[in-house]
Amino acid sequence: MLRGRHAMNADEKTKILLIDDEPTTTHIIKSKLEEKGRFAVTALNDPTRAMEAIEEIAPHIIITDVLMPNLDGKKLVEIIRSSKFSRIPIIVLSARKKMEDYFKAVHFVDFVEKTETGRMIAKLEHAIDNILEGAVPEKKKAWDSGEILTRLLAELEKYDPASKDKAPAKPGDLLDQMKKIIAEYEPVAASEEAPH
Repeated sequence: MLRGRHAMNADEKTKILLIDDEPTTTHIIKSKLEEKGRFAVTALNDPTRAMEAIEEIAPHIIITDVLMPNLDGKKLVEIIRSSKFSRIPIIVLSARKKMEDYFKAVHFVDFVEKTETGRMIAKLEHAIDNILEGAVPEKKKAWDSGEILTRLLAELEKYDPASKDKAPAKPGDLLDQMKKIIAEYEPVAASEEAPH
């Protein structure tokens, strides 16, 4: 569960600030998330008012689009992360999946790709549940090549087409899992040498 200034009571709805410049998108997401009665969603179509809204409603989680006029999601996340609200979990929502690694590595946020509505809502709910259950780390681990390699090799062993004991993982699943492992660590700057 969330702890600290944004801790919740067991019977309290999760307050979510949803930021997207497209009213149709915010209407759909707000309606779908609130259907089950677990979330109280405040929709905001003007990203320049985001900090004011955060101050006013004290959301447990922020969901923001990336491509928006006046203030894009990338800059908005930077502003939030450098403010007194830096510890509020953020989920970035974007049709540009290639931006996922950037946001996860630099800003410690979750990322959900804008896809077909049903699938997108399911992924959003999963990301929110991970945050509420504490499955998303607040801080990344220090880069440790040996530890990372050991974990990657352990995952690789699960993918064994010759295995008779269990069905092997699909190559795509293996790659996704390996990416998740690497994403848990703070990247080493190009000018730095990874510790041995």
